[in-house]
Amino acid sequence: MKNRMVKKIAAAFAAVCMTISMGLSAVSADAAAIGSDGKAAAGTSVSFQKVLRITNPEDGVKINVPATEFKYETSLVGRVEIPEGGSSETGTVIGKDQESAGNYIASTAVNPTAVTVSFPGSVSQVAISGKKAEVSENAEIDFSAIEWRAPGVYRFLVKEERTNKSVAYNAAYTDLTDEESRRYIDVYVNAVSTSDGSIKYQIVGYVFLKAEKGTGGTVTYKKTTGYTDDGGNGGNGGSTSGTAVTIYETYNLTVKKVIKGTMAKASDVFNFTVSADGTQEIPADMMTTTNSDSSPVPSYNGVKQEYTAGLKGGDSLIIKGLAKLANVTVVESEQDAKNYKTEITSTGSLSKDETARTAGLHMDTDRDVTYTNTSSTENVTPTGIVRMVAPYLMIVVMALLLAVVFFRSKKTETID
Repeated sequence: MKNRMVKKIAAAFAAVCMTISMGLSAVSADAAAIGSDGKAAAGTSVSFQKVLRITNPEDGVKINVPATEFKYETSLVGRVEIPEGGSSETGTVIGKDQESAGNYIASTAVNPTAVTVSFPGSVSQVAISGKKAEVSENAEIDFSAIEWRAPGVYRFLVKEERTNKSVAYNAAYTDLTDEESRRYIDVYVNAVSTSDGSIKYQIVGYVFLKAEKGTGGTVTYKKTTGYTDDGGNGGNGGSTSGTAVTIYETYNLTVKKVIKGTMAKASDVFNFTVSADGTQEIPADMMTTTNSDSSPVPSYNGVKQEYTAGLKGGDSLIIKGLAKLANVTVVESEQDAKNYKTEITSTGSLSKDETARTAGLHMDTDRDVTYTNTSSTENVTPTGIVRMVAPYLMIVVMALLLAVVFFRSKKTETID
């Protein structure tokens, strides 16, 4: 009797389970992928994260977030067939051709419109710690224009446009024809009952994937949160195993003033103009001079950053946060240095015109530029130097005369 009761309970439980399973989504087998590792999204859009890493060799400084944009185009790859108990990572794309037994996606508007991710520019600053700081923005892809025809998992290629000159991409990920540089979104679509009893389809989740190449060129797919860093070497290049951050790399410039010559004046001030193309706006507190009488004055016209500062002998102008490979021109005022011969030296490569007191360089690392000015005015013998020296000369001459007289008198006495 007891065994019969147990069997009845088991049969009823099995029936309930079967009923429930029939009502579950066609993609419930991949529920884990949409959980902590993926994204939950009920509706018509999905989003992913774009991370920008800002670097500088010096900790504790504040660097402006560059005003930069990243464009993403999304295109349908095909429907993904996920094995029982599997996930997006192990799914197989079976093509995007319309199936004869009920089209699974509309024949028109199969691709979402391109989206743009914008970083705010000079209105935002980040403090450098560990030689870097990371900022992120979300990109939202709107799938509302797509007419889903059936539930399922659909894979879309997300292509990042890499033409932004404000930032540097890891060389391993600049070739978008390489599978490793690509990102994919697997979109999970379920059937949803409406109040009138009809069926509509909506996005219930999605997984962002990166492609990785294994031994022998085998490509596998792994979950990621977007265009972000999964660890890797932790350096400026990001990971070398399938994902990379985009780098906004910055360096520091120091302009030093040295004066020489017997007629050089400690009070002489030499005015400098430093202009930088290809960089972002630099906040005023990132520019300092060791001359307490003169603070650097910055200006920015959206393309070129300029700074003017007056330096005395021994002073320096320090500018922090210049973009990597920014073209920098340093010009010393010809009027201020008219009585000096100018010599320009620098760490790293330098183009210079010492006659025009102009130096040009690229910010491929921290750079020091030194302007050494030697007084070109000839020495002038101060008035009165004869009077100052003459008495000493007379004493020496008198001493010599007395010595001659003394030795002559001695010689005369000896002869006698």
